[in-house]
Amino acid sequence: MWVSVIYQIRIRTTSKKFRASVLAMKEWLRSSRSQRLPDLIGTFRRKLQGYWNYYAIRGNSALVGKLTYLRSCFVSVGRG
Repeated sequence: MWVSVIYQIRIRTTSKKFRASVLAMKEWLRSSRSQRLPDLIGTFRRKLQGYWNYYAIRGNSALVGKLTYLRSCFVSVGRG
């Protein structure tokens, strides 16, 4: 009996790189608090979608779950 084995290459983002990108996003949120809310939400959505597209690869699911932290940062700025 033959057993089919599928090997997967799992790629993980380094935590140092991820923390730096999250910090950059938080700084951007703080610096752009004075923008009009519709503009701010639109830009934030595009940035968050870009983060999902970049980090959501096979083997990186634990890190992608932490991206919801970015959404909570938006609320903590006082604009959510």
